[in-house]
Amino acid sequence: MTPVDLGLAAAGRAYAAVSRDGRVSRGARLIIIGLFAVTLIWVLIIGLTPTPMDISFADLRDGHYQSRESWLRLEGELEPSDVTTQGYIAYVLRDTVDPTQAVTILAPSPLPTGHTDVTGQPLGGVRAPGTFEALYADVPAEPARQDPWPLVALPAFAGLVLGLGERVGYPVMRAETAKRPPAATPLAAGEAIAAHWNGSIGGEEVPKAEARACAVRVTGDSEVALLSVTDEAATRDVPVRRLTPKVSGRACRIGGCRPGLEVHAAGSDIVFEFETVEDRDRLAASLV
Repeated sequence: MTPVDLGLAAAGRAYAAVSRDGRVSRGARLIIIGLFAVTLIWVLIIGLTPTPMDISFADLRDGHYQSRESWLRLEGELEPSDVTTQGYIAYVLRDTVDPTQAVTILAPSPLPTGHTDVTGQPLGGVRAPGTFEALYADVPAEPARQDPWPLVALPAFAGLVLGLGERVGYPVMRAETAKRPPAATPLAAGEAIAAHWNGSIGGEEVPKAEARACAVRVTGDSEVALLSVTDEAATRDVPVRRLTPKVSGRACRIGGCRPGLEVHAAGSDIVFEFETVEDRDRLAASLV
């Protein structure tokens, strides 16, 4: 069983559990839509919440921001300044990489000096010697926002898994990876093979997670084969048109993969699982 098989089987099993084996598929789809909506709402909230724009000294010097009212964040070395202006304390913030690049910081109350972030607006005004701009600072500086993007994406990821599970079903029918053997011999008249079945036959359903042991026979030589499925509960005869496509491959569950055959008939959708590839191929040959 490959990691892809396991992932698809987990998705199919999750959808089967949420949808109660497809009996409440509309409710499951509403859950999927709701999960995507949670992520979308969260993204909108994050997008609409204002936050300072991280900017470099070079971009600030070259005016790469919208306007004087822009909210900016600069990182550098903050040191006191002798410049005075009414109602503000002046500092100089120097670029850590290039100390010749510096701006004047005007704050209404003291700021911690040293390596730090400063947030504020480039409104202009008194500038200390050697600086090219004046930034009116927030006190304290607006902390850097760490948006929990993995957590934001989690509901949408869960919705994606359920949507994938709806598409692949459960157990998941996977194509054979090995070279197919020669054509199998159909079952002889009255011959039965052991299998497990789940799905629906007429109005009876066996949950996808609870495959039931059975014996399977095929009779009829015309264009319609009579498929007999016998388990501990009853024997059911299912007419199957020989021209109807049958999906043959591996029926993969969370616990592993077994040879499988998916059969569709009027009012019936059945997935058979077998112990051997030979048994699966012989039943498939008997239905075509």
